[in-house]
Amino acid sequence: MIKNNQLRSIGCSVAVIFLALSLVIIPSARAKTIKLKASTIFPMKHRLVTDGFNLYDKEIQKRTKGQVNITWYHASTLVKAGQAYDALKSGVVDMALVPVAALPHYFPVSTGVGLPFMSQGPRHSVIMGRELLKQVPEAQKEWSDVKLLFLCSSDVNNLAMREKEVKTLADLKGLRIGVAWGTTLKVLKCLPCSGVLLGAEDMYMSLQRKMADGVMIPNAAIRTWKITDLTSYHTIGNFDVMPTAWVMSKRAYEKKLTPEMRHIFDTLNASFARLFGLTSFNEGQWVMEALKQRGDVFHYLSPEEITKGKGMMKPLYDAWIAALDKKGYDGQAMFDKLQAISDQTRKAPYGQIDEWWKQGGMGRK
Repeated sequence: MIKNNQLRSIGCSVAVIFLALSLVIIPSARAKTIKLKASTIFPMKHRLVTDGFNLYDKEIQKRTKGQVNITWYHASTLVKAGQAYDALKSGVVDMALVPVAALPHYFPVSTGVGLPFMSQGPRHSVIMGRELLKQVPEAQKEWSDVKLLFLCSSDVNNLAMREKEVKTLADLKGLRIGVAWGTTLKVLKCLPCSGVLLGAEDMYMSLQRKMADGVMIPNAAIRTWKITDLTSYHTIGNFDVMPTAWVMSKRAYEKKLTPEMRHIFDTLNASFARLFGLTSFNEGQWVMEALKQRGDVFHYLSPEEITKGKGMMKPLYDAWIAALDKKGYDGQAMFDKLQAISDQTRKAPYGQIDEWWKQGGMGRK
């Protein structure tokens, strides 16, 4: 028979072996790589990819010690922009840039950032979006089916004219202005001009053939779409932006990521949001500065003209308010709150340049 001291010896040996194996197996399990798929609308060489998403990817790998691996599908190669939100909910993609402006039925409150003359541009949109989510619970609620990382926007839309100078809104009378987005077409319909919805690829040809007197597009896109070849006059009114959002699927956030990984993403959100806004803003600014240096003429709408413009946009403001009323919200109260947030954040400090941003150009030339 085995004596008690022998049993104790065997038991201790088994315990030591089990402990040794656990030290090998458990770290190995913890080191398992989490694979995510991410989709954006931007081509590989776009500044928001080279100076934004690429750095974000590196920083996530650094902070997770390589445990999160993201496969990127830029230029909508995995899902089209309009399908991104549904793809997140269905699990086709784990992270995606969602075109909020195109989905007002899902995000009636968040689209408010894109109302005319509400945001001054992408930097302002990021701060506005952050405050909107903090101060208006209904805005946060409409993202309950996914994990919203942050709200952002396109660069701001302004006028680029071929031959006609637009110093005041009245100067738009009788002019044909091309635009690439339906939301901005609605802005033009409230102004004394004829708005023409064109594809991005048609804008150049329309200007070249004098089928349009000018276009209203984001500052940075004027160079990307080669509109600078055909325009010499610019009117800066900061008319509107297209709200967007960087979003993760709930399944990826809650099921794939460990609590430690979720904390890394959560703490990185505010920094990446500011980098996103700054990169987009800087690219637009250096394009504008280059045009000034070559001799293009710039006109800036006065505060009085902006006030007139807001008056012309009342049908769009009223439509937004009515849509919220239909949802059971107090639309007017929300509009007043949104306007207050816009005014309060307009001159808010943007914050420091975070160290990890410095690996890129932050959208500068």
